[in-house]
Amino acid sequence: MLMGDFNYPNINWTSQYVQDSASSEARLFVDCLDDCFLTQHVKSPTRLDAVLDLVITSEPDLVHEVEATAPLESSDHNMISWKCRVETSQNPTRLTRLNYKKANMDAIRAELQQIDWDLLLDGDIHSSWSNFRNVFWGLESKHIPVASSSTKQRHRPIWMTNKVQKLLTKKRRTFSKYRSNTHPACKKSKLRKHRRQ
Repeated sequence: MLMGDFNYPNINWTSQYVQDSASSEARLFVDCLDDCFLTQHVKSPTRLDAVLDLVITSEPDLVHEVEATAPLESSDHNMISWKCRVETSQNPTRLTRLNYKKANMDAIRAELQQIDWDLLLDGDIHSSWSNFRNVFWGLESKHIPVASSSTKQRHRPIWMTNKVQKLLTKKRRTFSKYRSNTHPACKKSKLRKHRRQ
């Protein structure tokens, strides 16, 4: 989640239309959000008639009930309030994940070919995304089996592969060697410092 005063007054965030009078930075900013699949949630003006203060997330459903309220003290910007959807669970015993290796890709392709995409994606960006997401989730639950594993088996994030783990271990060992007073590089540095004095 990114928040702050981005100061792009010439962007209509309801339609994501960049006005002709907007700077090239504003156009690049909107393009960057699109390229990175980020969602900007503030639609109400935060200073006069402009939406300057933004709330940007990588998950479209993370933020809801966004509201621009009165200014704080002598500020000329309105305050923004919103709610975040955060789910927690107490002492989970099993983790579930989709097993894409055993997915029925032929059935998924066949169903995708039967969809009238022009009809499904007809409408604004929000309804189109909602329709696409529902189709995607439906195909997942129908054709991709669920595999479960014990929480005890996963103590590290998904991106932490064996190769990354080995490189991190190597980095820590190298760092600890260089911190040691007995390391040749450390002794050499101390000798230079002593000679200067």
